[in-house]
Amino acid sequence: MYPFHDLKRRLPSAVLALGMSCFPVTLLAQSDSVLARFKNIDTEFSKFSAAKGPLEAFLAYLTDDAYLMQPDQVVLSGKNAVFAQYGSFPKGGSLTWDPDFTECSAVGDLGYTTGKYWSKRTVNNIPRTLEGTYMTVWKKQADGSLKAIADLGSPSLMPQELAGVTVKRSPFKSEVSAAGDFGVTMGTYEMKSKDADGKEKLEYGKYVWIWRKGSDGKKETVTDMSNASPAPHVK
Repeated sequence: MYPFHDLKRRLPSAVLALGMSCFPVTLLAQSDSVLARFKNIDTEFSKFSAAKGPLEAFLAYLTDDAYLMQPDQVVLSGKNAVFAQYGSFPKGGSLTWDPDFTECSAVGDLGYTTGKYWSKRTVNNIPRTLEGTYMTVWKKQADGSLKAIADLGSPSLMPQELAGVTVKRSPFKSEVSAAGDFGVTMGTYEMKSKDADGKEKLEYGKYVWIWRKGSDGKKETVTDMSNASPAPHVK
């Protein structure tokens, strides 16, 4: 989630869901109860945020080494990242969300949720509501609970290499389900292109690539999402 993002950059939830389902992937059977667990934990996460505020919610539902991957910011990790992002959240404001798409491994130890978020605050005595989309990656913990290991705000489809455009990925974290059927890779990227005057142009961002093993045993993309960064490094 990203509380105060420019509405011009938000991606409608329906478009996001379409982007995540437009790849030719052979899906393994998942019970409704397995998928529901991810949606339920994300819904509980949102309710906790509504009741206690986003700072307490993110501290409670994220792992100690989770990554916050918000647009136009470098990647932040750990509890300090949560305090940096939500420690000064406006008093009286709220941040809530509603998951509308879930995908996970066959046994439910790794997965993600996406949906819309709403950030409410008052500016100069005028109530404002900003909305956007999000992706949260979840991993089963040793005690059996699900906790978020990454949160990507206002995601869009990962830039692709075209004529005159190169994209270099630098992964920094990967997770694979116990059965090896489902995986997540997080990283930063550098995109090189040329402007109208022919000068080299550098752009940075971070991404979450989610894959599933197909019937032939090869990794097939489930979704490949990203947002922009001012620099390529991770804090």
